[in-house]
Amino acid sequence: MSTRLGIRYGSYLLMALVAGFVVVVSQAFAPDTVAWISFGAGVFFIVAATLRLLDSGLVHRLVACGIETLGILIVIEALLAAGSTVVWLSFAGGLAVLALTLIGLTVHELSTERVVHSLEVSSTRSTTTREPALS
Repeated sequence: MSTRLGIRYGSYLLMALVAGFVVVVSQAFAPDTVAWISFGAGVFFIVAATLRLLDSGLVHRLVACGIETLGILIVIEALLAAGSTVVWLSFAGGLAVLALTLIGLTVHELSTERVVHSLEVSSTRSTTTREPALS
């Protein structure tokens, strides 16, 4: 596994964990606490998605754009909304980021599986086309 693929997988996984944390926090804590935790998570999503924009692959860049947009919206709602509005917007934003990270993880795994499968097929073809050695 190359380092680039490991970093991509790790970043999607970390974003998914933070998004899941926001979803749980939005239902477990007071609105003021939810607002500040959502603000921090939104800033994290913006930074992580900006780093993902440097990645090759159209789908990964589209997922990163979506996460970055949601991160900006989460920061705005955390600063401007109050009461139950911040709770439900944080809940929805966390679920949306979680869905996008799962899409990114799925695309990553499919591309990794495709590479592994092509390596297996290539190595199988190279061993079956050899002629027996004459003694």
